[in-house]
Amino acid sequence: MSTKWKNFSEMGSKKLMLIMRWIILHTNRHLARACLYLIVGYYFFLTKKGKTDSKKFLDKVLPKPASPINISKHFFYWASTLLDRVYMVSGKTHLLSLEVINAELVTTKLSANNGCIMLGSHLGSFEILRCLAQIMGNLPLKIVIDVGSSQQFNKNLYAINPEIEKLFIHATDQESVFAINNALKQGSMIGILGDRVINKQRKITCDFLGEKADLPTGPMLLASLFEVPVILFFGIYLGGNRYRVIFELFSERILVDRNQREQQIGVYVESYVKRLEHYAKQYPYNWFNFYDYWKHN
Repeated sequence: MSTKWKNFSEMGSKKLMLIMRWIILHTNRHLARACLYLIVGYYFFLTKKGKTDSKKFLDKVLPKPASPINISKHFFYWASTLLDRVYMVSGKTHLLSLEVINAELVTTKLSANNGCIMLGSHLGSFEILRCLAQIMGNLPLKIVIDVGSSQQFNKNLYAINPEIEKLFIHATDQESVFAINNALKQGSMIGILGDRVINKQRKITCDFLGEKADLPTGPMLLASLFEVPVILFFGIYLGGNRYRVIFELFSERILVDRNQREQQIGVYVESYVKRLEHYAKQYPYNWFNFYDYWKHN
């Protein structure tokens, strides 16, 4: 997997987020939604690479080859979730309609006061996890992020509500493992993304939608280190202001033998990929990895 995902998905979204932030802070949601059509048209006609990568993915999951309409819809869903990120950060989550599936799974696991890992992806909105933690009774949450991948984007977004940055644990910080450990001991959820390889992270090659792709092993290694439950999380965008939030138990514990660590971690990563593939097929327009996701030898 190439780290060139930054070129479109992050660099483009930085510009879009600045536009969305201004619109949201100075107009209403109806006008903001209308502006999405202009913004999506801009990206559709001026970003050849984004269209190519969207079509490659959609061709794998749709019943027939992706048309320009399919690709435009893909862009529109992506832009809509960025719009809603600004609403979420600015404390306007009440404007969104959230359907939560298996919420009791989270509260049950946290009730044991051992914490858990919330393993997400770039399928849908990950930001909505933070909002749900508040809605469900201010559940304790820390989010592991890679600062380098979207530093300017996050800086502009969270300038709206700087308090949110207190939830972050920076993946590149040497003290990050200790911070995660402390948070888990306090019964916190740890949100982490598991579908992109950042820089020189450890990785494994898996089959994903019929081709080879590199996936990071870091999240599974962390889970094996702390031996806490791992819950899959998907914040699926359904159109309009509607989201379907899905929690799914992945494993009560990630247990590995030291002598077979890499092999056994690989099995867990492959299991994660199968669930990611399942939901990517079910909700194709929520796939927000706008780059060539597959590995070519």
